[in-house]
Amino acid sequence: MMTTLYAEMGKFYDQGWLDVPRGVTTGFSDAGMSGMSYSKKFWTEERDPARRYGQYFHTQYFGGGPQIAKCTPIETYIKVNMDAMFQRGDTQHMLLAMNHLRHQQLEIRGIAEMLWDYPGFDPREYLARYCREEFGEAAAPKVAALYDAYYEKHPHTMKNDGFKTYAFYHKVMEPMFTIIANLHNIDVGTRDGFALSYDYRRDVYEKGIRDLGEVLERARALRPEIPRERLYFFDYEFTDAIRLVRGLYKLSIATQDAIARLKDGDRAGALAALLDARPLAEELYAAFRNQCGTDKWRHWFRSGTNQDFYALYNLYQKARLRLEVDAMSFVTDIEPQRHPYLGNVVTDDAASAGDAVYGSQVERHDPSFYNGSLHSLTVFPLRDVFQIGGIRSVYSKWKGKHPAYVSDHGLSYRFRLDGRATVFVAKPKGTTLEWLARDGFKPTGQALSVGRWGWPYRYRSRPPTATFDFDILSKHFPAGEVTLGPNAKDEQLPYIVFIRPSLLAVENFRRDAIGAAPAGWKISGRGTVVDVPDYDAEMRPSAFDLSTVPRYPTLPGPSVSASVTAFSITRTAPQQPANCTPSPAKIIGVGERKR
Repeated sequence: MMTTLYAEMGKFYDQGWLDVPRGVTTGFSDAGMSGMSYSKKFWTEERDPARRYGQYFHTQYFGGGPQIAKCTPIETYIKVNMDAMFQRGDTQHMLLAMNHLRHQQLEIRGIAEMLWDYPGFDPREYLARYCREEFGEAAAPKVAALYDAYYEKHPHTMKNDGFKTYAFYHKVMEPMFTIIANLHNIDVGTRDGFALSYDYRRDVYEKGIRDLGEVLERARALRPEIPRERLYFFDYEFTDAIRLVRGLYKLSIATQDAIARLKDGDRAGALAALLDARPLAEELYAAFRNQCGTDKWRHWFRSGTNQDFYALYNLYQKARLRLEVDAMSFVTDIEPQRHPYLGNVVTDDAASAGDAVYGSQVERHDPSFYNGSLHSLTVFPLRDVFQIGGIRSVYSKWKGKHPAYVSDHGLSYRFRLDGRATVFVAKPKGTTLEWLARDGFKPTGQALSVGRWGWPYRYRSRPPTATFDFDILSKHFPAGEVTLGPNAKDEQLPYIVFIRPSLLAVENFRRDAIGAAPAGWKISGRGTVVDVPDYDAEMRPSAFDLSTVPRYPTLPGPSVSASVTAFSITRTAPQQPANCTPSPAKIIGVGERKR
């Protein structure tokens, strides 16, 4: 039996709160991509010969490193940590976390050989032998040199934590999530310059694009010498991995620049920034599609990362389209402006029970990159409505960082309707907002409920710790500006706004001739197929504004239909497994919703 001193457990062990029973292996744990250890006693505690010691070690750490591609070299990272373990005699048990088995084959095998014969392990001999066995005798020396170049040029620093010196590679996975959120910001009309910038280093990214570009050219030049049966794996290790990383670096830069220019009202400059990233963004998506191109590896990314790539590429196209043409959004210019991770904005699919409130609605693009919301709808009687949700509270670490980091207490909502709509305001039951009656809002006789969950918020298999009921009032508005009254200034829950537009807006991808109805769709009455050829891709149907189509549950999704008085659109598609490639179709239509 082994106990694992992971995260806070290591700190509690250091503070004397934990006592490991005799006969149980004391398992020290690494601290993410910094390596050993969460517990300082790993370094300082004298080992008791009567006790047993082991390790919990990550070959790569989801949430702490590049993760999209290799980042844990044998010599400067893995062996440094294994040396520390062996030098202290922590060899009773090894619990090895691999995260992505596919791009850790070199590393996992190296760890195994170290564990079996630590004194005899030579990292240079191992790399040369691995390359011979994987890529053939003739190409092996060049492939080994390519691994060295990859690890040298992949942006990293050498760190010393007081106990060891190790290679630390700049993160890629978490910045990918912020790119998605920033693209979403652009799509919903960001104007205040707010951009998520987790671990953003422009100088590092620009250098990484250049340096890894050199390695990419070397890899492409070496491809003809790689045995055909190993070429796909070679591309995975080098060609495609580098294209993914360079694309993410470039999109990070592009979204930061675009948001800064939108703050200055420079829409053309913002579009130019996104278009500048297009070659590397297309390379990124081609690399992703290539590595998901076989049945064996169709779903290889973990924790929804496949979906993250689809969302990233969809939103990149959508953000460009937003800057090139007038938006089809039925609600614009929302004030106070809200952003992903901070508060909800009107999104691409109708609100329903289970949706977050007072938290990020960008979660609905893919739950793998957002940790859930404290509050969610549990009972929701409205249909065909879209949420403008606010902010109930702000983390202390965010306060004062940006004007957007404020709660809704005492603030009023303003927004522009691009067509006739019904506006619903849900207020906590038993509270009074005097402006509602004064401004003509009438009770609907309906109520919704909001549940509150403790950490971790995203796991909803248990009931909420508290439930709050809301009364719903409504009012019809013509197109134009709408100004609502203020929220209460105290700590009661802010009101929640829902919009039911009378205008039906439908967008989708297509793979058909311009002006022709895509296969599987029927259009009757006054309907027109509109095409933007630059935006064709193998995408989720609901990536663009689908004002009447439910959120995608799969690719391409179950039967979808929408009926309107002017014309009707119907598509029927067979249910397919999640993450499969849809048959792209693009339809844009407008009409009045049937009552």
